[in-house]
Amino acid sequence: MAGVVPIVPPRTGTMGGKLQVETQRFITFDELCSHVPNIKVFFDELDKKDFKYLLIDSHGRAVMEIDIEAASYIWQSYEAPRGGFAYKLDFDFGRRLPRMNLKSIISLENCIINIRTKDFPRGATVDLIKNEVTYVHDSLWVLKGEGCAKEAKEVQRVLNWLVNDKKLKITAPGGEKHYKELAALIGGK
Repeated sequence: MAGVVPIVPPRTGTMGGKLQVETQRFITFDELCSHVPNIKVFFDELDKKDFKYLLIDSHGRAVMEIDIEAASYIWQSYEAPRGGFAYKLDFDFGRRLPRMNLKSIISLENCIINIRTKDFPRGATVDLIKNEVTYVHDSLWVLKGEGCAKEAKEVQRVLNWLVNDKKLKITAPGGEKHYKELAALIGGK
């Protein structure tokens, strides 16, 4: 005779309190500034230099805290397809969505920002996690100092700060060699 699986009725009830959930999510600018101090310092330096910027992408693993006021739940156990038991917990929050707050950032996997200049809304793109300049506006690469003194000098000023002061690598086409050649043509360092 085969084994008999006991029938376990679902348990129900109401619960309240705080629930912590680890998740992969987009991290906003304010959350970055409050939870990642070295990135806040970078943004503060951009502000001091009067460089305008835009957060393009920022995501990672984070712990979210859900504040549950009163939610009904159903706790079920059921027979797993390959034997034994599996368990499921369902919450019903009703019409009121519980408050979710970021408690901590476990790991930041991506943080990409655009730094703009007066003439170019996308003068340079920086990946702060990899410490790389991934894009530089074409004004530097195409014109090579001919008639680009006004527009390209702004981009060059941003690049000088990123490469010389912040020690970021240029991974845009041409890399460091191209950057140094252009700096000599335009009159930079």
